[in-house]
Amino acid sequence: MRILIVSAHPDDETIGMGGTIAKFKNQEHKLFWLVLTRAFSPRWSKSIVARKLDEAKEVAKFYKFDGFYHAKFKAASLSIYPQHQIIDSTTKIVEKIKPQIVYLPPLVDMHDDHEIAAKAGLIAARYKNFIEKVFSYEIPVTTLFSKIRASQTDYNYFVDISDFIDTKVMAMRLYKTELKTLPHPRSTEGLKILARERGLVSGFEYAERFRLLFAREN
Repeated sequence: MRILIVSAHPDDETIGMGGTIAKFKNQEHKLFWLVLTRAFSPRWSKSIVARKLDEAKEVAKFYKFDGFYHAKFKAASLSIYPQHQIIDSTTKIVEKIKPQIVYLPPLVDMHDDHEIAAKAGLIAARYKNFIEKVFSYEIPVTTLFSKIRASQTDYNYFVDISDFIDTKVMAMRLYKTELKTLPHPRSTEGLKILARERGLVSGFEYAERFRLLFAREN
């Protein structure tokens, strides 16, 4: 199976589905990662910009992605670009790797970058009959405080990551410029607590949850 994970920013993928990524890799699926934005100066210092780029590369190696694509849109600024530019960049990768499954950031989220990336990914995937399923993952840091709260029932698909929660935590530790401490949800402890809660409502020790946006059968 060929699987594409789209992130607005490096760390979205690990926060939202790091355990699922590790599980897919263990099952020997082909995994591809598209990150749409990157840090830039002067908003961040040049040293931090360089560190963030290095962190993304380290995480790509850690997960052993079969392809890593890093676009050059400015982080926290996707709304300044014409929509077609973001759609075109995403479509180019979709057409190149021809995934069967696509994972996107949340469609409903407080962070505009997440919503814009998700909509671009959905548009890029809509007429591609080689794509069987499109999911969105959650990013609790911002999804929980979204402008319009998504219903909890919108998240209708759970993945058991009990054997891979430690891998998710290890990946998050690579994001030294992003990692926080409790009670922040973007902490290793916070990720485990959330995965435990998702497991409690789905019958697993640890889980990640997703929203199935659409599925088709050839």
